Amino acid sequence: MTAAVLHSPGDIRIENVARPQLSSSRDVLIGVEACGVCGSDIGRMMVKGAHAMPLVCGHEFSGRVIDAGDDVTGLNIGDLITVPPLITSDPAGTAHTPKSCSLPHRTFSRSPMVSTPSPLR
Repeated sequence: MTAAVLHSPGDIRIENVARPQLSSSRDVLIGVEACGVCGSDIGRMMVKGAHAMPLVCGHEFSGRVIDAGDDVTGLNIGDLITVPPLITSDPAGTAHTPKSCSLPHRTFSRSPMVSTPSPLR
């Protein structure tokens, strides 16, 4: 697949990278059809760098479901999908409310390189 890959601040390359594989029966693989660059990306991509590099850029994206684990329900191959950029770990169950951005345990969704562990498990 083709991706914009951040190697260091300001060093962003368009590369062919391996297609990610499902690593859990709860995973969903999305074929990205549109991806935006948000304000938090600019500093990361051009000045500060990311917590792990190389990193496939973009955490605001949409596309179609191209694969899903056996335990995934409510989604089918080919479904249009968008991903909320903010992922929360919320024992109280309020993760998808207007207050979710202020929860103490949060991270951004991302497209990890195959060799980079994902924090979203």
